[in-house]
Amino acid sequence: MTLPDDVITWAGERCGGRVVDIEQQIRWRPHHFLTIDRPGGRTRVLARSKRTDTQGAGFMEHFDIAHEARVLEALQGRGLKVPEFFGFNEHHGVILMECVAGSNDLLTAPDDATRKQVMAEYIEQLAKLHQLEVEPMHLSGLTIPRTPDDIAFGGKFGFIEADFARWRRHLRPEPFLELGIWWLHANVPAGARAVTFCQADTGPGQFMFADGHVTALIDWELAHIGDPMLDLGVMRMRNMLYPTGSLAEPLARYEQVSGRPIDRQALSFYTVMSMLLTPIGVSPVMQDPTARLEHTLPAFGWDATLRRGLGDALAEAIGMEIDPPHLPDPPAAQYHSLEDYLVEHLDVYCVPAAADDAGRFHITSAAGIARAVQLSSRNGAELLEADLDDMGLVLGRRPDSRNDGLAKLSEIVAADPADRLEQFVWLFSRIERRREYLLKPMMIDSASGKFERLAPALPTSEVSR
Repeated sequence: MTLPDDVITWAGERCGGRVVDIEQQIRWRPHHFLTIDRPGGRTRVLARSKRTDTQGAGFMEHFDIAHEARVLEALQGRGLKVPEFFGFNEHHGVILMECVAGSNDLLTAPDDATRKQVMAEYIEQLAKLHQLEVEPMHLSGLTIPRTPDDIAFGGKFGFIEADFARWRRHLRPEPFLELGIWWLHANVPAGARAVTFCQADTGPGQFMFADGHVTALIDWELAHIGDPMLDLGVMRMRNMLYPTGSLAEPLARYEQVSGRPIDRQALSFYTVMSMLLTPIGVSPVMQDPTARLEHTLPAFGWDATLRRGLGDALAEAIGMEIDPPHLPDPPAAQYHSLEDYLVEHLDVYCVPAAADDAGRFHITSAAGIARAVQLSSRNGAELLEADLDDMGLVLGRRPDSRNDGLAKLSEIVAADPADRLEQFVWLFSRIERRREYLLKPMMIDSASGKFERLAPALPTSEVSR
């Protein structure tokens, strides 16, 4: 994607200078770094562009780039480390903001001590965010929920659930997602609950750091007012996609600096919600993948890992252990198949021929897809048979096909899954572990970390700064 000429001119004017260089960030979401000549010297800013694939999705139409611009502008001058806001181009959907120094990848930190220090500072910033008074923050589209149901579902999940309700008649059955939605509505945290401003896409990857210190909290597109335990649940979810180590100390640090005890039941609830939200949101493209949508490739990784995380989070919430399935070692090919040749061809000829980072990213992506096809051709049939065997144990009859089994499971979930909840969690957790195994070669934009269960009691000892 290239920036329109009038956006480039606008950016220079907003910053009091002239754009002299443009560099596109290599990722699925369109971002551009602009170098601007100003009377006082050169500066670098970020042009964050709108998503191009939100049509028909109420969730993304509500939490859009204009919403993020309003939030970022409202957070200026409130004592938080956020990027300086220079302006919003409403016509093209572009936020112009400070280009913050550092990295958002904690794995690049030089050592564990630095990572702990950075995470501690991020938690302090999160606690400050949760201490902002929400009543004076009159932002368009930002309401203050009052009832337990509104607090739980009035933010981002209510929008994605409404989208899913519209999509379902066009989708094949999704009994695991349907089970997750049922469980959330059956387990809403009760009682009077304080609400705060939530970043709502919280944790690893959502803050910048340099020289061992946090420089800014970034990505405010999903921000809203809700339960602060949501942010901690999202942080647990993101720690699977972008693993940075145990969250036991950061959670203890949050209790310490916020003066707010962690509500374990609510944290488990919002962990389940956080695992469920993305698989719901990408369910149409997972059932009908297309390269014409920018987020299709990373969505495969997010979806596979978070469906496994959903099973783990539900198991934690209901107090059961997961019996993981056997996953085979990829066998050596008995002959050089067409899939093997495709992987080799991409590695030998295409990757070295990439002219720039953008081309290299796309070719590496294609190689990842090819490796997933290769793995599926070798092990897919074996794992499908194992899925059907497990479905048969729950259904009482081995289904003829995956679609047949999912349809029958969906009927039971729709009726009342309460008495068979543990069976369903066991089944879906095993199915999703097998699916993730087959899709791991495509995870070039995220990782596939373990789910970290809450300790029997959260640590209360002093956590070093």
